[in-house]
Amino acid sequence: MSRVTKGKTFERRVAKALRCLDPKAKRCLQFQKEHGAPDVKAGPLWVECKARRVPVATVYEETAKAAKARRGTIPVVVSKTTAKGAVLLTMSLRDFLKLAPRLPTVSR
Repeated sequence: MSRVTKGKTFERRVAKALRCLDPKAKRCLQFQKEHGAPDVKAGPLWVECKARRVPVATVYEETAKAAKARRGTIPVVVSKTTAKGAVLLTMSLRDFLKLAPRLPTVSR
């Protein structure tokens, strides 16, 4: 499988997984990306997908800059390092706390 095909397939998988949060979640097409679109758009999330080993912190910084240009978007990087490895989601703690529902307190 070529690197391009692998990336597109991964983007489709991520979009499908995010439909539980936003039924309209979709992969943005390549020609749209040139005009400042994310790999996947799901509600307020500006999602960049990386299906290969890359420094996630660097990708997150680039994603954050791109998302900042669009008001109300939250930058997220979804990555995996190997074909069978875990899929990881990277976002700022501040953004996570905005999105996460209130967790119940643990009784001791």
